[in-house]
Amino acid sequence: MPASEVVVLPETARPSKYRIKLQPDLTTFTFSGEQSVDLQILEPTTSIVLNAIDLDISVATFTPTE
Repeated sequence: MPASEVVVLPETARPSKYRIKLQPDLTTFTFSGEQSVDLQILEPTTSIVLNAIDLDISVATFTPTE
């Protein structure tokens, strides 16, 4: 990615744990899967930004915890 396209994520949230489950389809050279991310919210925010490239996200949820 050229330097002019680099995007820096906001510092309002920090990931602390990732859980990833991938299911490859070796006949089509694609995959499906699930990911969950534990975040530490460092300051009040109205949005959370995550990086993704060439992914079709079918469902996204947010579950707050104390």
